[in-house]
Amino acid sequence: MRKDELYDYTFTEFVALETEERELYKAFGLKAGAKNLTKIDPQEWEWGRVKQIQDLVNKEYLWLSDIVEVVMVALNMNREEVEQMKWFDIARFYTFILKAITEINTKEQSLSYEPDAKEMNAGIEEFNKFSWFTSLDRLAGGDVLKYDEVGKQPWSIIFTKLLLNKTDAEYHKRLIRQNNV
Repeated sequence: MRKDELYDYTFTEFVALETEERELYKAFGLKAGAKNLTKIDPQEWEWGRVKQIQDLVNKEYLWLSDIVEVVMVALNMNREEVEQMKWFDIARFYTFILKAITEINTKEQSLSYEPDAKEMNAGIEEFNKFSWFTSLDRLAGGDVLKYDEVGKQPWSIIFTKLLLNKTDAEYHKRLIRQNNV
């Protein structure tokens, strides 16, 4: 591998390399450091786009085509545009995205909810199969025509609203218990 070759390949050319050479480049690219290719903090990206990216990067197996799709969603570009980007830029941006999504996932853990025995007996776990769609539906007030509107809001605003909703629900649950004592 010549240093002048290292950065010049487009993603399409990178994918066409022989497996051994591609793996060598990939290892170098992923260790090169993260770089944000947007001017916006990922926590200000649209909530719907963050959810799409989370679904992709949290998969058990990730293929090169998935990386392209992550970058497409993050940069709001089409496949051809992304595939013509330098592979090294994509690798660094993807590393940045992984770090950002890890931070977001950590913050979202504060939204987790521990149901009580009555809720478990009533089948609250049935909502798990809907993942983040449950939040989308509730934020839109059940109105499917408002899904896009909710999805376009910054992740930080939606996160804060969900945290407020959780805090409010926990407060009311404690208040009801106190009043029933």
